Amino acid sequence: MYSSTHDVLVLTETWLSQEIFDKEILPTGFNIYRNDRASRGGGVLIAINNTIPSKLLTTPSCLEVLIVEVQCKLTLTFCVVYIPPNSNSLYHSDVLAFLNSYASKPHTFILGDFNYPDINWHSLVGHSDIFNAFCDFIYSHNLSQLVTFPTHVKGNTLDLILTSSPQLVNNLNSCELSYNRLSSDHFLITFTLSELPTSVCCWMCQA
Repeated sequence: MYSSTHDVLVLTETWLSQEIFDKEILPTGFNIYRNDRASRGGGVLIAINNTIPSKLLTTPSCLEVLIVEVQCKLTLTFCVVYIPPNSNSLYHSDVLAFLNSYASKPHTFILGDFNYPDINWHSLVGHSDIFNAFCDFIYSHNLSQLVTFPTHVKGNTLDLILTSSPQLVNNLNSCELSYNRLSSDHFLITFTLSELPTSVCCWMCQA
C-alpha cells in the first residue's frame, strides 16, 4: 500500500481498532475514512488522495458499510461493504435496505466483499432467497456487476463492483496480493475511472 500510486483505496476486513491511528495505515497524502468493528476482525476503509475533494456521507455503526462522496468534474459516490460469511438473513436485509438510498444515485460505485459465491453473474440468479434478494436489488436499481472473474483463491467471485455508470470503468484487473507483511486469500482488484479531469484509480482488496 505504501508504494501504491492509486488515488482511491478500498479495503475490507481491515482488522483495525481505535488503538490504531490513521497515520499508521497509510503515508501522508490521503484522507482516510474508517468503520472499524467494535470486536476482533472485520471493518472497512476508504482512502482518498487528499488532492481530490471528498467527504464522509455516512457510516452506520451496526453494519460494516462506509459511504464517501468524491468531487471531480462529476460527483462520485463510493460505498464499501463487507458481509461476513454466515451472516443471518436480517443482516443481509439491513445492508440492502441501507444501500437503497444510495444505489440509484448517478455515478455510484458499491464495492466490497459480499460473500455471495453461489450467484451466477451471467444470468444473475442465486441459489437461495438471500442471494436472489441481492439479484433483485441489482435489477431494481439498474446496476451493473462488473467483476466476472474469481476474486478468491478457491475460485469464487466474492468481491464485487456494482455501479450505475459502467461506462466510466476501464482497465479492470485482478492479481494476487503479495506485498510485504500484507497477504490475503482474496485477489487485489484494480480499475480506473475515465472521462474525468482527474483519472481516479481504485485499488480494492481484503487487508
